[in-house]
Amino acid sequence: MEIVSYAWQDLLTELARNSVDVVISSVTATKNREQEFGILFSKGYYVTHQMLLSNQLTYDSNRSLFENLRKKRIGVLKGTTNERAANYVAEKCKCEMEISASFLELIESKNALFRRDVDLLLTDDIWLTGQSNMGTFSQYGSTLDDELRDFYTQEYGRSQEEYGIAVSKNGGDDLIPVINEILSTPKAKQFLDASEARARAKGQIASGSR
Repeated sequence: MEIVSYAWQDLLTELARNSVDVVISSVTATKNREQEFGILFSKGYYVTHQMLLSNQLTYDSNRSLFENLRKKRIGVLKGTTNERAANYVAEKCKCEMEISASFLELIESKNALFRRDVDLLLTDDIWLTGQSNMGTFSQYGSTLDDELRDFYTQEYGRSQEEYGIAVSKNGGDDLIPVINEILSTPKAKQFLDASEARARAKGQIASGSR
């Protein structure tokens, strides 16, 4: 087995070109990506949640989410499901949100938040800490699952956001059942549950905030 590294934005393109056979990364499984790149996703192996990250910006729990988002500048990684989710929320709330999708790497977006070039980042909850953590970032309000239920169904063809293993449709019909069988084994479940617990402990994600 050969392991090859690519920039995140290039992973599915390289898979579609048959440069690699399998992509295993923090890639959200969506039906749109399956159609766009001619790929197949396995069953989900990690459940994640869209959330807002702030730099010492206080969430007013006496106001609605949309009121808290009024005229906020929201940073997202370009070409990600975070960008699509931000645009969905902006259209839904009609609260004059400004979406900034110029960032290619998480560290760029976190540095922009630190400099206050943006007010908030919309990202996966696993990234609450991690790269470029300045010690000042915190979750802004609850996760966005309630506002994104229809988005998950329309965009992902799933009831929740999950990372999946991607394979090319060229031969993937045989490979996906094998991958799904492996993911369903007790050993794999134990490993994935432990990995998620470690990630959430590191990210300081409270179970009640989901």
